Amino acid sequence: MTLQITSVQSAEYNQDNQIMFTVTCGDIENVVTKIFNLERDKANDAILQAWVDAGNSITAYVAPEEQVVTFSDERREDRAETFAWTIDKMNPLRYNSLTEDQKVAVATFRQEWLDYPNDESATKPYIPEGIF
Repeated sequence: MTLQITSVQSAEYNQDNQIMFTVTCGDIENVVTKIFNLERDKANDAILQAWVDAGNSITAYVAPEEQVVTFSDERREDRAETFAWTIDKMNPLRYNSLTEDQKVAVATFRQEWLDYPNDESATKPYIPEGIF
């Protein structure tokens, strides 16, 4: 069953240079559709084509901006993954059972990772043995 278009709000080109229409179908608003050129959609296609033929403006396609991943971003992601199975998993009971030297090693490890993304010359911090 095809919904019958009752009005056309707007149209814009997509990345494939097809016109995508935002329409209302009875009580259903903001339905996105295109011209199908199929027999069963003939009535809807005629409504959409008439909207275009009436001189309504179609918004040009705007490609999304590329996300530039920086060196620091990569290192922050690496830190988040490492913390997920080390620092973030350490509960207070486990932490309190560590020796003072182990607590210093945890604090040093954490600080090295916090500094790591901002210093391109830094080497990847090592994980202290026997703590995590």
